[in-house]
Amino acid sequence: MEVYHDVASRRFYVDLEGERAYLEYVIESDALCVMHTIVPVGISGRGVAGALVSAAYDYSCAECLRFVPKCSYAKAWLERYLWTHGGM
Repeated sequence: MEVYHDVASRRFYVDLEGERAYLEYVIESDALCVMHTIVPVGISGRGVAGALVSAAYDYSCAECLRFVPKCSYAKAWLERYLWTHGGM
């Protein structure tokens, strides 16, 4: 699955089967804050949200930004990531 990054809109997105899933973020000081992760019902349950959050996390690391999940899905993803990878 290909995740695209629209820097101007501050969104990561995936187009799948004619539907678009996306993650919106803001940059606050030295942090990338994930505000929303939206996946249409028709493409849910396929790992799309995880791919979006993972892409945002990787981007925050590459840009030396703290990763701050403000949406519930991103918070849960980060907890799982830290659990399986032993911390940041």
